[in-house]
Amino acid sequence: MKQYLITDPTYYLNFELTLKNALLEHKPEYACFRDKRSINHDEKVRTFMNIGREYSDAKLIVHSHLELALKYKSDGLHVASSDFETIQRAKESNLFVIASTHSIEEAKEAVGFGANALTFSPIFATPNKSKPVGLEKLKEIIDIIGAPIFALGGIITDAQISALEKVEPYGFASIRYFLPKESS
Repeated sequence: MKQYLITDPTYYLNFELTLKNALLEHKPEYACFRDKRSINHDEKVRTFMNIGREYSDAKLIVHSHLELALKYKSDGLHVASSDFETIQRAKESNLFVIASTHSIEEAKEAVGFGANALTFSPIFATPNKSKPVGLEKLKEIIDIIGAPIFALGGIITDAQISALEKVEPYGFASIRYFLPKESS
């Protein structure tokens, strides 16, 4: 099962060190710069790309900022469920596109726009998110949708990873799972 690390400024107070340690310890196949709070994304994306290239073989993904993904030659773009129209532009630029989805309808729509992979969430309880959909709903969407699905939401323990493996998603995405255990 593939691992997809997602950054978040809430947990990445020392961005460079936290990212470097997470990449070295977990060796995820995908890593995403996601920051909904900061103003200067340009500088942070540059730092993310430099650290990612130096300490990882992961596909480096930028969340929501197509211009920065192109400027820093990222491997891909992660689009929000409210921004599926960006998928086509990203694909025309040869970016790998991951789309956030929260329902079967959204998943079908994202695949229709050409997304390479999807996140489906929240699987488990997550702070400030809607009610978790659970493993049965995840299995249902895996069976219906032909694209690779990353389980997302509330994934913080190895026991949850084991439970996910039984449902057989393409992978899992998380912020807190990749942090030092005392930080999560």
